[in-house]
Amino acid sequence: MSSCLKKNLYRIADDKKEGPGILHLKAHEGYSGSIYWLHLAVNRDIKLSTLDSFLRKIWLECCGHMSAFFAGSPFGTEELSMNSRIDRHLAPKHGLSYIYDFGSSTTLAIDCAGEYPGKLRKNDKITILSRNEDPQILCDVCQSETAESICHECGMEDGGAYLCSRCLEKHKCGKEMLLPVMNSPRCGVCGYDGS
Repeated sequence: MSSCLKKNLYRIADDKKEGPGILHLKAHEGYSGSIYWLHLAVNRDIKLSTLDSFLRKIWLECCGHMSAFFAGSPFGTEELSMNSRIDRHLAPKHGLSYIYDFGSSTTLAIDCAGEYPGKLRKNDKITILSRNEDPQILCDVCQSETAESICHECGMEDGGAYLCSRCLEKHKCGKEMLLPVMNSPRCGVCGYDGS
């Protein structure tokens, strides 16, 4: 990704070498083996609140929960001000951790993979460079069809029940407890439905 970005930076950045600079970030679930990830290009002078809004919109927002950034990745301890510039806390080989919802939390690690000259085009502050494909999760019941729903009630008890369209008809918890399977680390948590 980094070598490709160096060769093709002109596609997302102004031709001029002027500007605050661009950071290449990787955001992923805060544990190893994550299937959900985003590679982002961000102007290095944006505030953490801008990244917070972006992450909420694309991946996390369900009920207006609180969120926070912390120095260090993963699982830092020093909470950072949402009004501080991102480049004060991120540089290559330095990262942040992020928590959305302090009840049924979703924790992300945000690592800086590189920095480049210039600024993003069209007043963009954040651009998606790449993201994981939609995971194909098998139904927990039949083990043969792709899951379309996850039972929120079962998720509270034992990690969730992924269900295909056929098996959800017979599921004991009822349709009102089902959430759609989404391409997000928030899938099956709280009321997250991707909207």
